[in-house]
Amino acid sequence: MTSNCCRILAFLLLFCWIGIPQALADIVPVSSSQQVSVSGYVTACDPGCQLGYGIQGDNGNSFSSASTNTNYLSGTASDSVQYPVYPYNFRSAEVDASAGQTFTSTPTNFNLGLSVNDDFWGSSSLMYGTAQANSQYSLVFNLSNPFLVHLTGDINGANSSLGFDPYDSFDGEIHLTGPGFQFDQGSDQGSSTAQFGPFPFDASFTLGPGQYTLDAVAGLGSQQGYDLDSNSFLDVSLNADFTPAIPEPARVSTVLGVLMVVGLFFARTHGVQANS
Repeated sequence: MTSNCCRILAFLLLFCWIGIPQALADIVPVSSSQQVSVSGYVTACDPGCQLGYGIQGDNGNSFSSASTNTNYLSGTASDSVQYPVYPYNFRSAEVDASAGQTFTSTPTNFNLGLSVNDDFWGSSSLMYGTAQANSQYSLVFNLSNPFLVHLTGDINGANSSLGFDPYDSFDGEIHLTGPGFQFDQGSDQGSSTAQFGPFPFDASFTLGPGQYTLDAVAGLGSQQGYDLDSNSFLDVSLNADFTPAIPEPARVSTVLGVLMVVGLFFARTHGVQANS
């Protein structure tokens, strides 16, 4: 009887010793969603071109696509028209856009990256193009215990243009909300300037138990007339490291380990005596 009690005690001590670290790692994903979309339009001969060169009927070309639960999406539109008089050269133009995202996670970390890009190209003047790209990610997760979270990342966008009169609208945002907590980073901005950001951040917070929601977006809208020659991008990144706010005392595991060894010793001793 004594031997069985010792074995049960040893088993319970072993269970507790193994179970404590697991109980502290309570970052539980509930749901996630992702969406990417791209669209654009280009014409190799705008209304001024059609009037000046006698080219008619060029309506240009476009693309548009959207998808959920997809990591990457891209699209391209091109247009080409021929001069009606000698030397009968072709005018050509192209616009493309892409949107992507990555997300990786471990029990104590998640890392998110969103990116959007567009490119404009033309062989002559009096052309016009537009492009839009959008990448969104949302994550809902639960914390069963208090955690320290270290948030780092950046929101950064820019336009590189050799053409005439580019215009870019940037929208880079990160929002993390939960019980009594709200973290917001970034903003939307329409600008004809070449730079948006960078907006780096490095902050630490204590999060209590409860349900939290992470929302992030990277959006880019561009347009250019006359000469088409530009590239624009926007990147949004976030890294979150979680550490238990009340870490397991090292002495607890040590004491439990010693008690487990003692329990196993007595169980073996009583077993030997019972068989003598």
